[in-house]
Amino acid sequence: MKKIIFEQTGNIITTPLIAFAMIQSILLSPKTTNNSASITFGGGWFILIIWSIFFLLLKYCYQKYLKDGYQVTTGELSTADEREQEISHFALKKHIR
Repeated sequence: MKKIIFEQTGNIITTPLIAFAMIQSILLSPKTTNNSASITFGGGWFILIIWSIFFLLLKYCYQKYLKDGYQVTTGELSTADEREQEISHFALKKHIR
């Protein structure tokens, strides 16, 4: 359960950063004309890139040092968790009947 909370917390932080970066690009970009169009990338994208690198490092440290079954490649996919397999099996049996 800790690994799901860890991954979701990172996702919750990432989502507003993506929104902020996109809104900032829209607001800072000049109006398009018939002859040109350009996009201006503001500081929000830099913050997003720094956060993404930091979160990736946190994931690798979590995997290496806490040793509770978290794997960076599977992330928050919890089907490897025995409890989730049991719950999924129970739900499938109930649905088939």
